[in-house]
Amino acid sequence: MNAYTAFVVSQHMEVLQDEAAVRRLTRHDRPDLRQRIVSLAQTITEVTNAEADYSRSILPTLDAHRG
Repeated sequence: MNAYTAFVVSQHMEVLQDEAAVRRLTRHDRPDLRQRIVSLAQTITEVTNAEADYSRSILPTLDAHRG
């Protein structure tokens, strides 16, 4: 890698790091950690309590009364 290429890559990395820092500082619309954990817990509860929909299943149905 020649010196010019190293310089260009270094400059580009600095620009990307500056943009990322600005995005981190200006991102206020994201919920805080506690709110995200509560939302995740609610979603898990809803999914585990929901009735299973087997209408789209590719697996064969099981019959408990085989004789």
